[in-house]
Amino acid sequence: MLQVVVFFLLSAPVLSRVKRGAAINDDMYPSSLWLTSRPIFCCVSSNFDSYERENILYMVGFIQSRSCLHFQYSTDDRDGPLLVFSKVHSGLCHTNGIGRYYPKGFVGVYLTSQCIWGSLMAHELLHALGIEHTMKRRDRDNYITVLLNRTIESERSQYTKTDTAKDFGVPYDFGSSTHYDPYSNSIYDGEPHMIAKNPLFQYSMGLRNFYPTPAHSDLLLLYRLYKCHGRCSATPIFCAYGGYQDPNDCRTCICQEAFSGRFCQEPMIRQADGRSCGGPLYASYEWGTLAVVDFKSYSLCHWHLRTVPGERIEIDLVDVGPSNNELMDPMVILEVQLGKFVISGCRFYRREQLPRYTIVSAMNLAVITFKTVKNNAGYFRLGFRNERPKFVRVRHNYEKVGNSVRNIGHVHAIRQYLRRFTDEEKQNIAIITPYTAQKMLLSSQFKDVGRVNTIDEFQGDEADTIIISLPRRNLAFLHDTYSDVYNDMVNPRLVVMLTRARKEMILFGDDFQSEAKNFQPSINNFLETVETVLP
Repeated sequence: MLQVVVFFLLSAPVLSRVKRGAAINDDMYPSSLWLTSRPIFCCVSSNFDSYERENILYMVGFIQSRSCLHFQYSTDDRDGPLLVFSKVHSGLCHTNGIGRYYPKGFVGVYLTSQCIWGSLMAHELLHALGIEHTMKRRDRDNYITVLLNRTIESERSQYTKTDTAKDFGVPYDFGSSTHYDPYSNSIYDGEPHMIAKNPLFQYSMGLRNFYPTPAHSDLLLLYRLYKCHGRCSATPIFCAYGGYQDPNDCRTCICQEAFSGRFCQEPMIRQADGRSCGGPLYASYEWGTLAVVDFKSYSLCHWHLRTVPGERIEIDLVDVGPSNNELMDPMVILEVQLGKFVISGCRFYRREQLPRYTIVSAMNLAVITFKTVKNNAGYFRLGFRNERPKFVRVRHNYEKVGNSVRNIGHVHAIRQYLRRFTDEEKQNIAIITPYTAQKMLLSSQFKDVGRVNTIDEFQGDEADTIIISLPRRNLAFLHDTYSDVYNDMVNPRLVVMLTRARKEMILFGDDFQSEAKNFQPSINNFLETVETVLP
């Protein structure tokens, strides 16, 4: 049972701030960890009001219930470091170290009234327990680009990678409580200084004021950091969908919020407006719709989109709101998890943030989570179906380059699609397009695939997978060169496009039907053939 009481400090010292980005030194590790063989003594300053104290006790209890750490109030005969929560009235929330090592004999967690809640407070408590900032991980360049020239000079040290920021096999999580948002330390208002390599995750970073608890990945990292699995080494169990064995009850698992059951194998069914919400939805090859039009405030629901094993879910994100959601301070969040349920999914809260192309799960399950706070109703709408991995709609305007055209929206969509392939498999992929400017764009972005050619250059060749990039609706390229010779026939470019894949072909484009009336008969042949090959 949690034993934390308010220990009244007549004077809560505010020490000079140590860099929050100070890494765990290998020479100090694991001495920088708190002992799990005895309680962590802690105390709470008397200048917190009752509501603030309750929040602190709740967060400490939450972490205790999901780890092998135990907390106890301070006594005069305590033996060991002390964890001190102090309220400050100016400056930033901070911790005077990473982990328990500190020469003064205590670790201070200094909180202002703006961060005595939820994930904001968890951020500092996790530092005190030994967890570093996510964006300092040694592998962070695989996930984000840090633009130091846009970063406030005094804060640049917070983004220095360190080899001592250990990850213990936990994947990089944009939604971690210890990940900064991409705007707060930017020199330019509204301009991000951190860019996600995968644009689907650009708006997942740093939404700490929205979530009441640490991210699931933070809890797993804490679990591994303190070797909590050792508590259950004699009776190991399997936990599904990113769950981990409960060190306080080895018979059950600690689950990610969208899952429930002893082994995290079931959907979490929650309440909204006094009724059950969420649950499983099954995809077919026809588009289904999931929509909420008036989701009341302070609600949370999870929908599990499922299909048969071996297939995947294709999702078309259409709308999310309300439209007055503020940047980094939203009233609703739509989260889409396509796999790797141990980490946060891609998050959106404005319509303009939604991708202009369909996205695909990594397995036969995708989880949709919708959460609202404050006093506004929220809404969202999306389509879903069994993946038809033959066509991805890209809603993005092309641009002219001399006599050619290109469409940068295809870069993001194709990059997302290529994530399912290994480096070896990518060598057997060809990307073809009718436009030279598009070929030049794609060649510069996809150097890891086998070939990038124009359709004319690719004649006579084959590849296991053919990706066709048609950057605009106008399909005049099928009509201009061959119209006289192949008036009522399937022309050679169409043959190259649709017959050179040994295993699979996928088409990236938009709504061609709206342009069909302008280019007959070649367009009719194209649409009829595509309808046959890509039903």
